Amino acid sequence: MFQEFLILGVGRTGSTCLVEMLDSHQEIMCLPEIFEENFAKNKDNWEKKYHDVKISENPISNYYCLRDHAKNNNKVFGFKFLYQNENSTNISDYNYKELLYKNPKIRKIIVYRNLLETYISDKTGELTKKWAYENTSDVKIEFDYNGYVNYCTKRLQYYYNLNLILSNSGQIPINISYSNIINTSSIKSIVKSLKLEPHIIKTNTKKQNSYFIHDRVSNYDHLVEMCTKKEDDFFQEYMSREL
Repeated sequence: MFQEFLILGVGRTGSTCLVEMLDSHQEIMCLPEIFEENFAKNKDNWEKKYHDVKISENPISNYYCLRDHAKNNNKVFGFKFLYQNENSTNISDYNYKELLYKNPKIRKIIVYRNLLETYISDKTGELTKKWAYENTSDVKIEFDYNGYVNYCTKRLQYYYNLNLILSNSGQIPINISYSNIINTSSIKSIVKSLKLEPHIIKTNTKKQNSYFIHDRVSNYDHLVEMCTKKEDDFFQEYMSREL
């Protein structure tokens, strides 16, 4: 039985919703990105929720403290550890990342989403400063094809490197799609893989965006023109769905 798991992937893929659903399971303690600076800034909230936990500015200390809390309460411990851009400060600064990746006792869950939709969702978040809990369905972004290509290139490289590290260490991750997080079907497979009993799950996170790309992009005709011309796989996958 795994006593720990990591949620890996990139932002805007439903990871916050997944964390909330898993954390609502009575045998799981699941948190957001505990190695990001913002986690320590919300120390009062975490210490109120977990009475015997003391959050510090040291992310490594927080990791062990939170893990011990979960163990002492007979819960499986998990948290998000997502792709970080060049400007982020996270655990990689402590040369600890690969130790987590390569530890076979830590279950790996990788979240995926169509990268065209992820790019649009990410740009909407940057524009509105609204992320997991606020509706942004009435906001449109301007699509920048070159920015989109750069966005996808970096994230595809991340996924490639991540899967290479895991495969070289003999681990098979659980792969979870955005749609299966939203419709909650992913929870059953994750809970089963952790060898836990099924449990009623819940989340306060809501789907913020329209399902349709043309509702989210002001220059939608330009998007179609460029993605069609370049035979973009993510655009073709989106267009081939039964919407």
